[in-house]
Amino acid sequence: MKLFLKLTDSKSRYWIFEGAQTKNFLLSNLVFFLEAWGNRTTNPLSDCAGLRWEWLRLDKEYKDMVCLWGDDDIKDQAKVPGLSKQEQDVFDAVYDEYCDKRRDDIPKLYMTMQNYEELVSKWKGIVLTRQSQYIVISQNDIGYVYVIGKDELSRQDLADMKIEHEKYLKYKIAYDKYVKSRPDIVDELWHGPESSEYEADWQKFYDPIDGDE
Repeated sequence: MKLFLKLTDSKSRYWIFEGAQTKNFLLSNLVFFLEAWGNRTTNPLSDCAGLRWEWLRLDKEYKDMVCLWGDDDIKDQAKVPGLSKQEQDVFDAVYDEYCDKRRDDIPKLYMTMQNYEELVSKWKGIVLTRQSQYIVISQNDIGYVYVIGKDELSRQDLADMKIEHEKYLKYKIAYDKYVKSRPDIVDELWHGPESSEYEADWQKFYDPIDGDE
């Protein structure tokens, strides 16, 4: 999967441009995270269990791995007035079950610590020193993430960007269909099992002809 970014007019930020929208939200989250932590002079991750920036978390995992994920995909629990202590305990327990299931369900970006440190170093070089016109972030089949700066996109880059954008359009159609199918979702809070949402819920709305290629 690939993500294409372009240098903005501010000359200090890169972002997705028209025609480069992607459904690779994991790589998009990585951009937010690198913007927040990638320009630091030190790497604080070596001294703690993980880093956090707003809704994003980078947690240390086993075997020198790190995991980037967004906890905003887990809904906050609604407050229901008038519950007895026993009713509240049951409500809390069911919510905890939802949180555990959703946490396992959330898409996550796994990298080795070495890979993450290399990304930070290369990000600094591109953003603070070189300021290339474009940044291409990609992840190969074995999970290694690359970031490179380019002053011009190649034909292959443009072809890959078109493929990624077409995937995004298919995702958008499927997700819009899903949203219309759930008038019972009245807000972003968790009011009970009827408020639970998981990845498979919207994925089933992909067109069977096109699929999620």
